[in-house]
Amino acid sequence: MKIPMDYRATRLTIALVLFCSLTARLTECAAPDSGRNSKLFNLLCEVLTAKPSAASESEKNLKSAAQHTALLVSLVSADKDALATLRKPNTQATQPVELKGKLGTICAGPRRADCEAAVEWAHAGAQNELLKLLQAATELWPLPEHLNETAAELAAAAEELTAPEQTSKEISTHLTAAQLGGQKAEADFRIEGAADDRATTCDTTGATPKPGVSKALAAVALCVCASDSSNSGNTGCTPSDAGTVTFTSESVDHGTVLAVLMTECAEHANANQEASAELLRRVTSTLASLLEEGHGNANARGYSGWTAAGSAAGNCDGDKTSGKEACVYYGLQGTKVKKPQWLTDLEVAAAAAQKLATQKIAKQAKQADIKHLNRTLIDLLRQSIVNSKTAAANKQTPTSQAKQITDADCHNHKDNTTCKTP
Repeated sequence: MKIPMDYRATRLTIALVLFCSLTARLTECAAPDSGRNSKLFNLLCEVLTAKPSAASESEKNLKSAAQHTALLVSLVSADKDALATLRKPNTQATQPVELKGKLGTICAGPRRADCEAAVEWAHAGAQNELLKLLQAATELWPLPEHLNETAAELAAAAEELTAPEQTSKEISTHLTAAQLGGQKAEADFRIEGAADDRATTCDTTGATPKPGVSKALAAVALCVCASDSSNSGNTGCTPSDAGTVTFTSESVDHGTVLAVLMTECAEHANANQEASAELLRRVTSTLASLLEEGHGNANARGYSGWTAAGSAAGNCDGDKTSGKEACVYYGLQGTKVKKPQWLTDLEVAAAAAQKLATQKIAKQAKQADIKHLNRTLIDLLRQSIVNSKTAAANKQTPTSQAKQITDADCHNHKDNTTCKTP
């Protein structure tokens, strides 16, 4: 059958229209190509999985034991009945026992809880030796002054371990702020200030970055690595699409997709590292340098993430055309890139980590001092008890001394008529 020429033309026209329509849709609403943001994602993973260093259980126990031991010696020195007075009864008393004198001064106000905790610790099974020594020491009360002096040295040495703990807390506070920006972790995370659309949430509004991407690198990860309802199949960060995020509000899917990204992060070689000074300095410097990279024909700065080439850098709406992409934009303040809050938090955390590295060197020496002082104090306590018992055994009362003289007189002088049999 011969097909009319006009029919073939009509079919060709329809095919061309369908092809162009499909091409237009793919061009206008295409998510990032594979690996476009993999370098940034690797850096984000390092920060998002970094863990602040913390004192080991043995270090915590050493400090606690030293503080308790020093305080217990001070308590027994102040009042020989301190161990009994401060021991909490099995049943809760209606009114705590009033502490008087030196004991009341040492355990005044909130310090009473410390005193009671030290006494309870002394009665724990592991401290049998110390408890027996303290109980025996009440028999030679008042305690020698050099015991108090050594106890004070031990307490001061233990207190010096507080500085590294405070620095570790500073690192943790600022690292967590850079990671989450005050939001909850993973499944409970929300991009603060998410509204209107992706470009609004991940870009600037009135030249001001949204609080979410300014505060939290987790929000940056979502803006760079997630898909949205108009741009699916984002493989710019991960081998497969991590999921679709609703950028128009603080939606539950923010946490859902972040949890997927965190699972991907956990597989990276540099995941879950200690937040050391070296790591924090390196990622901070690299993330800051990425903000200075030029984007688009005009080399616009202030972006995190990749933007399509060939035109001026545009909005971070997730589309890979016309200079746009899955990215974050912070804008400029004059000629300088507006500094996001997460970058400031990382800088503070890095400085604190450097300080902690120095403190750890001094900490090792101080721990050795504490062990020595703790042993010295116990040895002094034991020796004081031995000395007291020896002195008591050698001490003679006037009556016993008189009896010894009388007995000697009776045995040595047979003619002494005053000597009588007891």
